[in-house]
Amino acid sequence: CPSCRIHIPSRRSLRPDPKFDLLIQHICGDLDALEQQEEKEIEQLNRTKHMNNAAQESRRRGMLAQAVNRQKKLTVQQQQQQQQQQQQRQSGDSSSNSTRTTSPTTPMDTSSTTTTLDTTF
Repeated sequence: CPSCRIHIPSRRSLRPDPKFDLLIQHICGDLDALEQQEEKEIEQLNRTKHMNNAAQESRRRGMLAQAVNRQKKLTVQQQQQQQQQQQQRQSGDSSSNSTRTTSPTTPMDTSSTTTTLDTTF
C-alpha cells in the first residue's frame, strides 16, 4: 500500500470498489458520521490512556534543560581553555621577545639538496 506500506498481493486490491462501498453504506449508514465518531473515540481513548502526559512533558523539559546546561558548561570550559592558551602564548611571546636577537633571516635554499631514489631491487 503506498500510504501505509502494508504488503498487498496485487494492485487490483487498491482499485475503488463501488459495490463494496455501497454494501458498507447500507450496513453502517452515513460513513462520514461514522468516521467522525471513530476519530472522537480514538481521541478520547488517547487522552485517557496517556493521562500522564504532564509527567512526560515535564521529563522532556527536564532533559532539554539538562542538555542546554551541559552545552553551556562545555562552552564555558572551552572558553577557559582558550583563555589559558592565549595567556600561555602571551607569556611565551613576552619571554621570547626579550631573548630574541635581531638577525637577518634568509630563506632556505632548497635547490642544492637533491633526492635520489634507489630503484634497484
